[in-house]
Amino acid sequence: SNFFLLKILKYISINNSLPLEENSIPFYNNTFKQPNIFILLKYILKEYSFALKYKIFSKFNFKEMWSVSFLKSSDLNINMKKAITIINPQNRFLADPFVIKHKNRNICFVEDYYYNEKKGKISAYELFENSYVELGIVLEEDFHLSFPFVFKDGDNIYMIPETSKNKDIRLYKCTDFPLQWEFEKTLINNVDAVDTLVFENNSKWYMLTNVCSSSIGDHNSELYIYESDKLISDKWIPFDSNPLIFDTLRSRNAGLFKLNGNYY
Repeated sequence: SNFFLLKILKYISINNSLPLEENSIPFYNNTFKQPNIFILLKYILKEYSFALKYKIFSKFNFKEMWSVSFLKSSDLNINMKKAITIINPQNRFLADPFVIKHKNRNICFVEDYYYNEKKGKISAYELFENSYVELGIVLEEDFHLSFPFVFKDGDNIYMIPETSKNKDIRLYKCTDFPLQWEFEKTLINNVDAVDTLVFENNSKWYMLTNVCSSSIGDHNSELYIYESDKLISDKWIPFDSNPLIFDTLRSRNAGLFKLNGNYY
């Protein structure tokens, strides 16, 4: 909060004006204008109890765990209760599914997190009507990988996985679908960004990504947009209006697909 308060003060100083006013949003918690000693004690106890719970969970080796489920449908009216869940492999969990259809095969690329290595790799699963087959790891680096955004450009298939630990946004090209991939190019360097999406519109390429400008590892607050004349380029230009969205409730990218001419 302090970082963004300083950012607003700098904006006012440079522009000699206030930022654009945003619509008010109802705040559902209590607002304490003059907190007393009892409120402060309650806050401190709450924070310490949270830290204590975390230590207890760590001691008993409780792990964060996600999972991936799928369901074939021709529209958005789906009942996820009918979905098939891919069973997490032992000492691993799957997350961030991206599906692409190529040569009549439905391939789902996922983050495959290994607890013992404390990092994610990119694995592939082939999806069928009521079953799936694990194809194995398709991409691994010395650093954590997740969010394997996969897409086609002409005859080529590309992937932009999340590589924030390496402080860059990288493009990989598929050389033998779906298992063989090679590093193509660093699109943006020296950036702390996650969950990157790209798409082409009117002969321009656009990139949506969650940048942490505060250097505290917060990737839920700011949605940035860049543009480029071509995909394989190191000249991705940020919009002057960045961040496009500054809101922890709706800034984080969750995927991108096109249905009936509309982007979602």
